[in-house]
Amino acid sequence: MTVKDYIQEHQERLDLYTKAIVNAHGQHHPEVYEVRELYKEIEMRSLHHQDIQQTVARLKAVTSDFAVPSDVCQTFLQTYEMLGKLAGIAASER
Repeated sequence: MTVKDYIQEHQERLDLYTKAIVNAHGQHHPEVYEVRELYKEIEMRSLHHQDIQQTVARLKAVTSDFAVPSDVCQTFLQTYEMLGKLAGIAASER
């Protein structure tokens, strides 16, 4: 599976979930605003066959390698799990 395939398969849920965690957790976890922006950038770049490695690296840095805070909901956890999977696929495409 490629990053493009993964995004196409999970696009609706990732879009919904990245918005949801901004709304639910943005006040206490401001990094989720950047997570949302980086996801949208990866989505756009992958659809246009552009390199995403720097954006994925920034996403990993912002999320501390997708470490889930203890005070968040299941949606936050699932979002980071999906983004971590996406990052793993991107790493295998290098």
